[in-house]
Amino acid sequence: MPLSSLTALTTESQAWLILSGLCGILLLLVGGAVIRMGVALTGLVLGTLAGWMIWASLEIPVPSWLMMALGAIVFLCFALLLARFVTALMLGMILAIWLIGLVLTWTVFDPKLESPIRPLPTWMASAISLDQDPDSDHGSDEMDPEHAGIALHESLVTSWKEAQETWAAIPPVYHLVIGLAAAAGLALGLLSGLFFHRTALLLMTCSWGGLLVLISGIGLAGGNARDGPWQSSVAMMIAWTALSAFGWALQRSLQGRQSSEET
Repeated sequence: MPLSSLTALTTESQAWLILSGLCGILLLLVGGAVIRMGVALTGLVLGTLAGWMIWASLEIPVPSWLMMALGAIVFLCFALLLARFVTALMLGMILAIWLIGLVLTWTVFDPKLESPIRPLPTWMASAISLDQDPDSDHGSDEMDPEHAGIALHESLVTSWKEAQETWAAIPPVYHLVIGLAAAAGLALGLLSGLFFHRTALLLMTCSWGGLLVLISGIGLAGGNARDGPWQSSVAMMIAWTALSAFGWALQRSLQGRQSSEET
């Protein structure tokens, strides 16, 4: 990855993107084998992001890393206490996101749409990839509002407006299909997580792991601002699915090897 792309990001963006990449790799490799670890890692990533967003939105007069740490601790405890329900909920969320991405990818082949829709992983990476202010002093107190707080809020608002514009640009029939896809993914994930816990955990960790690795790679490499395969919905859906399938196959293989050794 270009070093200039990494150093151009704010400290908070670098921390979250690196953390999400590491957690994504661990989720792909061992998330299903270590039940509580898989749920805890996902909760850890979501908790740090939630803490960062709360710090930026409310402009709380404490260091950003403190709010990120508090968010991580709260989400981690919640995930460990309610592992089965959290697994079902997170599986439902990721299946809904994957199905929505699949529907949006299908719009690429619709001649009625004038401009292509950005892939979900690229859109997510751009929302939390904040560039340093070239005119600011990087060694100054990180509570400078230009450092991350206002920039994060503006980035999230811009991403939300982009989502609204995309929603308005697609034909009404896609609104119904997207709604049905999201509901189906959420329902399927909840039912699978509650009744087929181990299989659901494996699928959940592999799916989240693949998405987090993509978001981390795109954000750290600065790909969300440049042309390339990360701007192709088809390429990103294939990459996400392939990464998740790789994690699934690897973990199933490891589980089978452990079972044979025990017998």
